[in-house]
Amino acid sequence: MAKAAKRRRPKGSGSVTLLKSGRWQARRPHPTDLVVVPGSGQLRPRMVARSFDAKEDAEGWLRMTESEAFAEVLEAEDVVTSDDPLLRVYADEWLVTRRVRGKTPLKPRTREHYRSLLDSLILPDLGGLRLSAITPRRVDRWHAGLDSDKATMTAHAYSLLRAIMATAVRQDVIPANPCRIDGAGSSNRVHEPVVLSAGEVLDLRDRMPARYRAMVAVAAFCGLRFGELTELRRADVDLKRGLIHVERGVVRVDGEFVVGTPKSRAGRRVVEIPEPLVSDLEHHLDRHVEAPADSLVFPGRNGLHMSPSSLYKPFYAARKATGHPTLRWHDLRHTAATLAAAVPGVSVVDVMARLGQTTPGVTLKFRSPVDDRKALITDALSDVIDLESRRRKASGGIGA
Repeated sequence: MAKAAKRRRPKGSGSVTLLKSGRWQARRPHPTDLVVVPGSGQLRPRMVARSFDAKEDAEGWLRMTESEAFAEVLEAEDVVTSDDPLLRVYADEWLVTRRVRGKTPLKPRTREHYRSLLDSLILPDLGGLRLSAITPRRVDRWHAGLDSDKATMTAHAYSLLRAIMATAVRQDVIPANPCRIDGAGSSNRVHEPVVLSAGEVLDLRDRMPARYRAMVAVAAFCGLRFGELTELRRADVDLKRGLIHVERGVVRVDGEFVVGTPKSRAGRRVVEIPEPLVSDLEHHLDRHVEAPADSLVFPGRNGLHMSPSSLYKPFYAARKATGHPTLRWHDLRHTAATLAAAVPGVSVVDVMARLGQTTPGVTLKFRSPVDDRKALITDALSDVIDLESRRRKASGGIGA
């Protein structure tokens, strides 16, 4: 058997060696991966080796990997040689089995959003790679290629990929998470919320068609989400006690309305209605809602769940007339939070409880607000609404 013959090349450029087996081995330092030299503690590049039947093939592999494309070549080979799953396969399984806090399945709307991010932003570029082939450098290159004009969607896509890879680490599929770009999972707010005064809320309400007016008032003074409003039933509204029981929410998924629990665990709540709105709701129930207890309080024109698009035309016209052309419907919820937070003696936790919010820093760690502080918010809002209503009547404004 011939002795192994080795062709010398410039240092760092790799080498070709004839092995005792008769095959030719090409070796080259990895462009980014480092290993510790035993006994010295020093770092050196990890050597990458490939064996070939012919010397020409080994030398060809070295020439192919002389450029900056070496890492891409290795990634392409990893797709073929590694036995861990492709990202598209693993991501599909992750989406089906994903649980919030290990227990609650993803909400249908959230699952739909994740599916859209995977199909449009993540899988076209990375889906064909094995998990082990998705390196930090590969993630950096993918992220840099996303549309910089869509910062929010880019941040969501990066956060989703990072979450999927974190699960893979936890399941020992890969040793480390390759998503390491600082701040990539967050984006600067593109739309600053427009917060209305109580008078502006009443102005907006009175410029809407009659069937939508109570809905505007409840959104801006009680803080219900759109999906909570449009799933509200007659039985959920207790006018005698001035209470709204928020038990469910509705979202639209793949063109179908899906009823479920509210967005967060704190979403199931009882909201006190400011006294001036009780008569508004009573009038609305009499004029626009069917008699059965399970009738929708704010239905679409077909009597079924209302879609956001049905609000666009009247809402856009009303917001422009009030001098706030960029106002979004969700800004009414911001308004509700701001008005409640302005009440003396009310804490952030009290406002969160009224709006059904939870955040990582306060989730279930605080006691529920006492009834006195809940009444404090409602009484203060009642006074503000009464004051604005009297002022509008005195000035002869719309709805006076």
